[in-house]
Amino acid sequence: MTTSASPPSDGQPRLDRSAIRIARLLSRHGAFAAVPHGALVRLVAACSTARFAPGEALMRQGEAGEAAFLLLSGAVVVEVQGHLGRSVVARLQAGELVGELAVFAKTPRTATVRAEVPTEALVIANDTIRAAALQEPDIVMSVIAALGTRIGQVNAALVTLTQASRALSEGRFSPEMLDTLNRQADELAHFARVFRDMAAEIEEKRTLRHEMETAAAIQRAFLPSEVPHGGAADRVEIAARMVPARNVGGDFYDFFRIGERTLAFAVGDVSGKGTPAAMFMGVARTVLKTVTRDLCAAGPPAEGQAGAILSRVNDALAEDNASSMFVTLALGLLDLDTGALDLATAGHEEAVMLRAGVAAHEPLAVSGPALGLFEGVSVTSRSLRLVPGDRIVLATDGVTEAFDSDRHVFGWDRFFAALPGEGAGAEASVAALFAAVAGFVGDAPPSDDITALVLRYLGPPGGR
Repeated sequence: MTTSASPPSDGQPRLDRSAIRIARLLSRHGAFAAVPHGALVRLVAACSTARFAPGEALMRQGEAGEAAFLLLSGAVVVEVQGHLGRSVVARLQAGELVGELAVFAKTPRTATVRAEVPTEALVIANDTIRAAALQEPDIVMSVIAALGTRIGQVNAALVTLTQASRALSEGRFSPEMLDTLNRQADELAHFARVFRDMAAEIEEKRTLRHEMETAAAIQRAFLPSEVPHGGAADRVEIAARMVPARNVGGDFYDFFRIGERTLAFAVGDVSGKGTPAAMFMGVARTVLKTVTRDLCAAGPPAEGQAGAILSRVNDALAEDNASSMFVTLALGLLDLDTGALDLATAGHEEAVMLRAGVAAHEPLAVSGPALGLFEGVSVTSRSLRLVPGDRIVLATDGVTEAFDSDRHVFGWDRFFAALPGEGAGAEASVAALFAAVAGFVGDAPPSDDITALVLRYLGPPGGR
């Protein structure tokens, strides 16, 4: 702090600014409004001025109030330290008076005031005010009136903010509720602005949450829930579940009939999580379904057809893919009459065969890279023949790479151990896998979307 005025040799203070002009500024404030102009001029003449550099404190919270400050130029911020941290409660410009109540009432400072830019202020010291009050009793009455007005303003502000808070919690808040506070020139107007901004942020998040919940409901609605009609239900069991790490996810599963004999089923895992992954997932799922129906329209699946489908899906996704997102996919095409299965897995490791009557689990090797990054990728297929009781398990790496609170990974051993033995249906198999993951993860937050699909072949009608 630099003091720019000091008593000259004759013992009288000297100001660089006009005492009359500063007195007019001072008279605008409640504590001095009723004081005669001449008395204010004499009070100003008895004060000094001080300059503060940016960041320098005019006063500190908790210290004894020794002076009030009339801002002559610059600006200050008012900070309050609470048990939750420090908050800026006001920004004051030239012409504002700060710190007068602690001086008049002899109470500790309730806030810290710092210069935000180079600032000059009139310093009205305790002793100066007391001496002026002895000569001008109107100053004391004016101070008492100002304190009463301030208490009334604070009470009214509390009522307004309480009503606004209740309205915000009930979803009926309007910024106009704060108009009475916005019209005030002191820190209460700052409270209103802070509350308004907070309310706008809460409303925005509330709207976003509603939109995300709607998006999640739409995403769930797109996922099939039962085996398509037309004779497939007595030849296969299918169960699947998807739990996103966030409201919406990048995992998906699908199964659908093509003609009388073909059942297509798939599980996909898009890179990333949340809304971008969900959007890319929607595109990938639509492209997969369109291409599959187009290539399989002629009849039962041919050998190598699943790989050809994924190759074409890759080219469609890679075209104009500026985001460089990708998806791993496992696609199976099952001839419902014969049990012939054409299976292709593009960058997708979690594909397992559980043979009826065989205790061991047979992992199905990846037959191509993830889709969407480069055009011209070739994905091959694997031909299998299912017999009644055989199960195909497709999952995403959110299962095998689930973490508990100690960052231990679920892993393949737990994956295989979670799958129930022969005779278990598709729904029981999915339920057992998800129960094992949930029990392992416990209270740890989800690290990825989790998806699993189990198909159990029952055989052709009359063949079981």
